[in-house]
Amino acid sequence: MNRFKLKSLLAAVLSVAALPVLAAPSLHYTVTELGMFTPTAINNLGQVSGFANTGFEQVAVLYSGGALNPLGQLAGSSEAYGINDAGKVVGVHGDDPRAFSYAANQVSEFAPAGSTARAVNNAGQIAGAIASGDDTHAYVYANNKLTDINDGGAGSGSMAAAISDNGTVVGTRWDDKFGERHAFIHANGNTVDLSGAVGGFSNATGVNDQGQVILTAQADQQSAFKSYFYANGVATDLGSLDGGNVFANGINNAGAVVGTADFFNWPNLTGGFIWRDGVMVNLNALIDPALGWTITGAFDINENNQIAVTGCSAFGDCQALLLSVSAVPEPETYALLIGGLGLVGWSARRRKAAA
Repeated sequence: MNRFKLKSLLAAVLSVAALPVLAAPSLHYTVTELGMFTPTAINNLGQVSGFANTGFEQVAVLYSGGALNPLGQLAGSSEAYGINDAGKVVGVHGDDPRAFSYAANQVSEFAPAGSTARAVNNAGQIAGAIASGDDTHAYVYANNKLTDINDGGAGSGSMAAAISDNGTVVGTRWDDKFGERHAFIHANGNTVDLSGAVGGFSNATGVNDQGQVILTAQADQQSAFKSYFYANGVATDLGSLDGGNVFANGINNAGAVVGTADFFNWPNLTGGFIWRDGVMVNLNALIDPALGWTITGAFDINENNQIAVTGCSAFGDCQALLLSVSAVPEPETYALLIGGLGLVGWSARRRKAAA
């Protein structure tokens, strides 16, 4: 996207903030610059894991105490995917990929080659995937023991994406290498396929301590991706910013969901969102537009409602940002924000049609 289009978009967002009905609650999140990396997870202390591109390879990084640092002692390319409140980070590294955990400047390898670690909870349990024959199997690592939790027979596979503090695991599974991917939840030794609630291809990406799950599904290869909040056997569609793809990435114990969605249905332009109490809101409407940031994606949210996001400045400089609550909007404010964003979407589409 060229600079002119980006400035036009920012001008449209500014016009929303200028609406009289939104003047009082125009700022809801403060913005902290974290550095040039892709965030993947945030803990309750505001520490953020992720990975940076050096131009030669990916490097696992940790933002903590106001500083961004690579994780030392990791061989080859590396990526960090999860972090708990003790500051333990998990991910994958090496030319022959292998799961790792990192704490107190020490690296531990607990799984063989062909493995990855995707999440770690506050009990220290780690979830991920490990090579098994020609496929991969979801696993949980706890008490120095790695347990395969793949529930299918020959030709089946699975990958774990998240784990709650009480050990509930979610991810995706399949019955043969080329079969449909189905979201699953694994708790107390039992695996439940969630595809019946959403249909088509699906993948669960997050779970909280209440067993509430976020998942993304596609009815068929021509359909847009939709995301859902799943609880008590019912899947609720999160909606969309403007009818495009929606990818839910993180959920906290209050049931607030964050993710990335197509922004005004423009190609290659996305926005971060928060979904709470049944309403999806573009995060760009909840920050001070004078700061000059456009939030392009949201990746995780902690119990303090801090959100790890990516954003770009008006000059095209993109990096990781931390959004921290400065005011909590009332439900009616969300409705006003949605109305304002609708006007922005109408204006953007009109300019696009004129072009």
